[in-house]
Amino acid sequence: MPFSVSLSPPKSEIVLANHQVATKAFNLQNNSSSPIVLRLDTKQWVASDTQGGVSFIADPGPFQFSITNADLKDQTTFSIPPNSEKQIVVGIKPTSNNIQGDFYYTVFFSQSQEIENNPNTTQSTGNVGSHLLLHLGPVGEKNTAEVTTISLSPTFSDSISTNVTISGLVKNTGNKFFNLKGYIDIKKDNQTVKQLVLAGDTVLSGQSRTIRCIDNPTAKEPHVVPCILYSPNQPGLYTFTLVTTEDTILSGSTTATKLLFPYILLMGFFLVASIGFLFYKKTLLDRK
Repeated sequence: MPFSVSLSPPKSEIVLANHQVATKAFNLQNNSSSPIVLRLDTKQWVASDTQGGVSFIADPGPFQFSITNADLKDQTTFSIPPNSEKQIVVGIKPTSNNIQGDFYYTVFFSQSQEIENNPNTTQSTGNVGSHLLLHLGPVGEKNTAEVTTISLSPTFSDSISTNVTISGLVKNTGNKFFNLKGYIDIKKDNQTVKQLVLAGDTVLSGQSRTIRCIDNPTAKEPHVVPCILYSPNQPGLYTFTLVTTEDTILSGSTTATKLLFPYILLMGFFLVASIGFLFYKKTLLDRK
């Protein structure tokens, strides 16, 4: 039977004061017609790029994880009946009193089976995972970040036919992860003409993250898309400003400007003028 298990939530963020112990509930749904036996696994990871990629590392990190359900205490595995849901509560305990900072894990629920002819050895046949971001330290720390890059493309933008793409990198200069929530405020003549809502991507401490937007802020599950001002637009000088709505102190250059001009109309005018001039010149030559 193929592995078919759903897990929620896909990501959790927990801030722990020193010496604090936490718990996190996970909901697992067995979508198959057969019972399934799962075990709890955890792996620590680090960021691998500015797009949200991760790389798992062998270091188990300074936390212990265990199942704390009253009916499952001291058990390393549990079962879920066919087409049923089960909530698993995971205990999260620091292994040292002298650590601070961010730590990132994926909590896996894995199915395993005995290898044929070797009952003492098992192999994984499938798993589902949820990212867990942990911060250990004082509560109420302010987030600090730097906009290291903000750019607008293409270089020459036609106000009638060219879309303007806003690209940028935001670096977390603090020691705690935060979600980049806010918007790009687009103004012409000091009047807001458009606001592009940011995707709320998590920026890990000491790491940079690419600016992304969402297509429909009022939708239940909006899609993450590039930040784009679509044409057509009125000609003029536009300013694009990155604004955060969370308690985040931004430094660096948060604003870029671009002139939108109807180049296509200008080109059309010169094309018509050139044809007219050539026609006029040919008429003069024919008269001679």
